Amino acid sequence: KDPLFYYSQICGKEIAVTSFASATREFTRMGAYTGANYSPHGNYLVSDIDYVRPFKMRAMTLPWSEDYVWQVPEFSIQVMGYMVSAFRAGAKYNNDPIHMYVMPHSPGNTPRDFRLSFYTVLAHGAKQINYFCASPDVVTHSENHIAVDDTPMWKAVHDVTHEAGVIEDYIMDGKVRPAQVGLLLSSVDELIGGMNNQNLAAHNNERKAIYYALRHSQVPVDFLTEDDLIGGLAKNYKVIYVTQRWMHSKALKALQKWTQAGGTTVALAGGGFLNEFNRANPEANEFYGVKQQALAEDPNLDKWVPRKDQKHPRGERFTLLTKQDLPLYTPFDQATWGEGDAKVSAGLMVWKQTLTPSDGKVLGTYKNGKPAIIEKAHGKGRSVLFGFLPGQAYLKSGLKIIPADRGAVDASSTHYLPTAMDKGLRAALVDAFLPADFARQVICSETLVETSCIDTVRPKKRLAVPLMNYSGKKIAKLTIKIRGIKRANSVRSVEQGKLKPVFADGYLTIELPLNITDMLLIDL
Repeated sequence: KDPLFYYSQICGKEIAVTSFASATREFTRMGAYTGANYSPHGNYLVSDIDYVRPFKMRAMTLPWSEDYVWQVPEFSIQVMGYMVSAFRAGAKYNNDPIHMYVMPHSPGNTPRDFRLSFYTVLAHGAKQINYFCASPDVVTHSENHIAVDDTPMWKAVHDVTHEAGVIEDYIMDGKVRPAQVGLLLSSVDELIGGMNNQNLAAHNNERKAIYYALRHSQVPVDFLTEDDLIGGLAKNYKVIYVTQRWMHSKALKALQKWTQAGGTTVALAGGGFLNEFNRANPEANEFYGVKQQALAEDPNLDKWVPRKDQKHPRGERFTLLTKQDLPLYTPFDQATWGEGDAKVSAGLMVWKQTLTPSDGKVLGTYKNGKPAIIEKAHGKGRSVLFGFLPGQAYLKSGLKIIPADRGAVDASSTHYLPTAMDKGLRAALVDAFLPADFARQVICSETLVETSCIDTVRPKKRLAVPLMNYSGKKIAKLTIKIRGIKRANSVRSVEQGKLKPVFADGYLTIELPLNITDMLLIDL
């Protein structure tokens, strides 16, 4: 409650960094990297404080995490891209390599998810892959091992290891192409909100949901921080999603300036109405076009997300485990917006923000007819404030009610791939905010195939396009269109070998079958 709480915490963090940075300089001088394992249990929480600031300040030089998704009811193994993309936000300042554990743990993981994890982390910028303990259970010294009789997993390890030799010339010297859509991280929100991997951290859950919706819409995503905003590093973004209650006052001013210049700001149940002194951000009301607002939680929240300890003075709650908790969650209100075929609705979960508009336009309403979504024009841009967490409704729409378990088969609770998400709601959360001239880098005929572009300039000009099939089924003929390529010296894929592309209308077009993963390797 002290107005200097944020600065006391950030001061402590940065002082601690200096001792790490001093030792890291010595290891760097000797040619060694420094890092720490960012174990993601159970929120798969990413943050400015941990994922960006230590690498920006050279406390460490090796961003690093792991893929124990089969142990946690996370929405999808696709979350690996979420984590690596957040690391990329910290690695960008000094071009640090990203190290990821891709775990062939058996029993536990499955060959399909192991392969998806391997390609997904590469697609988002990892350069170092660690199997941790690819040893049979009879000789290992760890609980992480591969059962000696799990032939499919041993084959998967063999296959991706050999494939690494095929693809490394196309990714080791390359960089993931920058996105035009950003997810904002806030050190103010993280420290004052007290987020961690074992409490509710609802805005991280919402940020993940928006990430999934963007990737299911074939829209590339970057993470950026408040410092990036303040420093002018957001100028190339077209859309920025704000998923926090607190925002630094300087960041809000920078966001206003960026929006005025033509950007679209989309805020979700929060919007940064509180500043770094835990006081009202004086310019937030004007920015969103509201006279007043108040955030309240679901009165039945304890039923869905029990308190860790009913006597805990902060009343902290367990995290909302997506696959386990969302299917059974009964929304406590509903919001509706759009017209005609574009009309959509979403159930409210966790939070509801009551909004009284000033000069903002009401785009959607709650059941009682009161404003739920407010839009305001700013110069060439606009701000849009959702008074709820629509991403949770998007995830819920694709989830099945099945017993929670950690079975080691693709159909089990922790492994099955959700595929039936509400496409109308997805469009309302993504396409509705993309500018008219927005052009996707890669377009696939199956939207649940995730891609990225990894560009290499030296020693040769090359492009790698990883393909991760999150549709849950083999695709007999996938059509892939890559924008901006008028000619190529060679086009091949890891699985299919040499391919015959078609060049027309500014796109390179390829057709191929896709089982789980593949990668297009293009010499330009």
